[in-house]
Amino acid sequence: MNVTDWIRDAARRTPDVEAICGDALVLTYGALDRTVDAIAVRLVAAGLGPGDAALVEVIGQDEILLLMLALGRIGVAAATPGYPKARAAARLMRARPDGTRAAKAIVVDDEWFRSPPPTASVPPVPSHQHGGAVASTHGSSGTTGAPKSMAVTHAMKIARIANAARVSPLPAGLRMLCAADRRAGYGYLAALRALAVGGTIVTARGLDDVAAAVVRHRVNVLTVAPVMLARILATLPESATLPTLVRVEVGGGYMPRPLYRQARARLCPDIHSVYGSTEGGYIATAPVAVLEAIDGAVGYVVPGVDAEVVAPDGTPLPPGAEGMLRARGPSFVREYIDDPAASVPVFHNGWVETGDVCSLAADGLLIVYGRSGEMFSAGGVKIVPQDVEDVLLSLDWIRDAAVFGAPDEHGLTQAWAAIVVDGKPDPAALDALCARQLRQRTPRSMLMVDAIPRNANGKIVRGELIAMAARYGKGTGR
Repeated sequence: MNVTDWIRDAARRTPDVEAICGDALVLTYGALDRTVDAIAVRLVAAGLGPGDAALVEVIGQDEILLLMLALGRIGVAAATPGYPKARAAARLMRARPDGTRAAKAIVVDDEWFRSPPPTASVPPVPSHQHGGAVASTHGSSGTTGAPKSMAVTHAMKIARIANAARVSPLPAGLRMLCAADRRAGYGYLAALRALAVGGTIVTARGLDDVAAAVVRHRVNVLTVAPVMLARILATLPESATLPTLVRVEVGGGYMPRPLYRQARARLCPDIHSVYGSTEGGYIATAPVAVLEAIDGAVGYVVPGVDAEVVAPDGTPLPPGAEGMLRARGPSFVREYIDDPAASVPVFHNGWVETGDVCSLAADGLLIVYGRSGEMFSAGGVKIVPQDVEDVLLSLDWIRDAAVFGAPDEHGLTQAWAAIVVDGKPDPAALDALCARQLRQRTPRSMLMVDAIPRNANGKIVRGELIAMAARYGKGTGR
């Protein structure tokens, strides 16, 4: 049981089908299998073996993927930022500009990523067949505190892919572009899903190039986080169309309904919502067309995952009741690495506490009201950041927004909003909107920022915003 076995199977059955396609790199499945083997040989020669962990510190998305696959093939955990460096057996990095090397560094260069020619003799490297071996480590969202690192085994990865395939099978002739970082749990899972069905992974030069890359490489499935989708739509010329797209899958955060309607009109009608976690992968999913009329609905719980909503004392609540969501299944991790204090409140009796306030209908429809650590009370008024953000984002000139609670000069929590402006601000329209729809929930202070701080999965890191509010005092005012 190894996540790279799909590559080897495809290399035998369909060696000439493209596995990776981008402007800088094109690899068929036959070439990908040989390249992964060649990198694996270098890693073994550098002293790495089953049970080790190696930090992947390169930047290029194709390079990251090749290194993670090669590490996985030999049973070495591909560790991502947040993993304790002291525990890593090696750090895979490019040579530093000054020529120095960090401790435990294995310096990789362009030669590592060149595919051996078909005539070259590259003995197949046996894939490590222990499902309990760690395939990769990923950091938690870190939206309400410091990110925690967790180890995801090959068996867990395979279970996550199976869960997704049961309810959201990928189309034939798959050509998928995933805009998320390969080192993020969502980004790596998307790549593995494509490889599992013998599809093609398409790489763009960056977010501003995604729309053009969809056209250049005939992409039919786009996988993104909501904030990335908004950026892609902003870069898409008004008259442009992306006719090859048949599906857009949005995960890593709640998708505001105005954003959905824009994507449906300009990209393709089949937009899928994915609600999940780094701890367990897919938890719920559905086409947004099914969910649009229900505020906060994110999807139906997928087969292979048990989910329930519970009271503060852990007592399961009846269908439709609001409480804390917890989930479990073969795809879920059991603890955070080297952090028992953080693990205790999250993992117990096989369950993972998601930290989300939800309700769960009898038919499995999951509605998310917000994260318990993000909801706050300001002046006795309960603020659900997502609800206020949706209202702010309904203005065309606000490209991104984040709402959070921060103490004022008296130590009392007040509502703040950070906004990213696209075009000319219209303060009068903002005032009118807040008076009409937000009233007592209107943020007291607003910060105009260049970008909202987000993690690799696109989720807002509100702790950074609270620190920013402390530096700026009362903000820009309104």
